[in-house]
Amino acid sequence: MMGLKRFFIIFLVYSFVLFSLTLIFAWKAPGHLVSDYYWLMAPFFLLVVILSRLAIHRTIRKNPRQFNNAFLSVHGGRLLLYLAILLSYAVVFSQDAIPFIVIFFIYYVLYTLPEVYLLYRELHQRSAG
Repeated sequence: MMGLKRFFIIFLVYSFVLFSLTLIFAWKAPGHLVSDYYWLMAPFFLLVVILSRLAIHRTIRKNPRQFNNAFLSVHGGRLLLYLAILLSYAVVFSQDAIPFIVIFFIYYVLYTLPEVYLLYRELHQRSAG
């Protein structure tokens, strides 16, 4: 697998860039388009991605044949966590739910794409080499 240190550095820099862009958007956009808790998105997704990667890495280090199970289990758990957060937020903060859900979804896509790309690249390099 890609070195964990390199993976973490990539995602830390990526998170910093996304957070900076989010701050610029929040500063320039009308208030009704920005959730009250937008500033928590980048650190939250960074933490989830790092913990997920650690869990997968730890599992396949013990038994590489468990990659599929580890990947599906971790990502299934993440999906349930995301749904629980979105539903809870929508119930508790209904007036702010739409901007929060939109920003959450954007972050979800922006964190999933590079994570899948790096994983695909790593698996492709492994099968070729």
